[in-house]
Amino acid sequence: MRRAKSARGLPVPAGRPWLRRLLAVAVLAGAQGALAVEPGAAAAAGAEPVTREPAAVAPAELTFASDIRIAEVSFAYQGRPRPALRNLSLTIPRGSLIGLVGRSGSGKTTTLEILLGLLQPSSGGVYVDGVRLDSQNMRAWQRRIGYVSQNPYLSDNSIAHNIAFGLHDEEIDWRRVEQAGVLANAHAFVSNMPEGYRTRAGDRGVGMSGGQRQRIAIARALYRNPSVVVFDEATNALDAASEEPILETQRSLAGQRTVIIVAHRAAVVQHCNLIFVLDEGQLADSGTYDELIARSDAFRALARARDEEPELTP
Repeated sequence: MRRAKSARGLPVPAGRPWLRRLLAVAVLAGAQGALAVEPGAAAAAGAEPVTREPAAVAPAELTFASDIRIAEVSFAYQGRPRPALRNLSLTIPRGSLIGLVGRSGSGKTTTLEILLGLLQPSSGGVYVDGVRLDSQNMRAWQRRIGYVSQNPYLSDNSIAHNIAFGLHDEEIDWRRVEQAGVLANAHAFVSNMPEGYRTRAGDRGVGMSGGQRQRIAIARALYRNPSVVVFDEATNALDAASEEPILETQRSLAGQRTVIIVAHRAAVVQHCNLIFVLDEGQLADSGTYDELIARSDAFRALARARDEEPELTP
């Protein structure tokens, strides 16, 4: 049984998903050549800050013109009696709007982390346009990914610096900052701030609503023009009014980029053109929202869960 390993070969605790999500931001930002984690964020995780270092070797090139294929992937965490994934296979077409759903413990987070290159499968593999991801091309793959977590970290710096995360003043492309803000549905509220994109976000985005912080995080993910954008439970802590601009952004990105939405609520992926339902580490079903509502008991249970949710904050 293989213990969970990070992309840097470090053990990752299976029971601390918040730490693994911070690791995702760090690794993906580092792959894009940016400062991976601000000191405050690293301290919050009990880790050392990850500083920017030039790559010793340029990452291998990796095209993405057709699809991403997860082929017969299995994975087991050390100390757990059952594997997290069992012979999982699924295909994500380029330019599609994908939902990855399942109840807690279904394997969706492990699937995502393998897809991001944060965990190594015990068996099977991930293929991009038929090329297997490995240590030689993983950095190139991660450079293509924008990642939005449930609880984004904002530093006490300008909004522009939070979008162009880790770049120095002279490195920031202000035109791209604004473009990312427009795509993320953040431009209107940022433009109304005293200094626009030069306004300080405050420590952890104090003074902004949860929906506004999330839209800044989406702009950050889009700043480097990724081929794939991952929303990892990105609207889980938002109310319906705050959630809607983010769903609108997801719909607008479809076709231009491959969008993957990880959620435990069926309503969040209603607009997806392909939804994968995971259960006990396996693919239980796949299809559109209407198809799954008609035939999948597991999916209908996720859909009913929306009516049982507590009221959330804006």
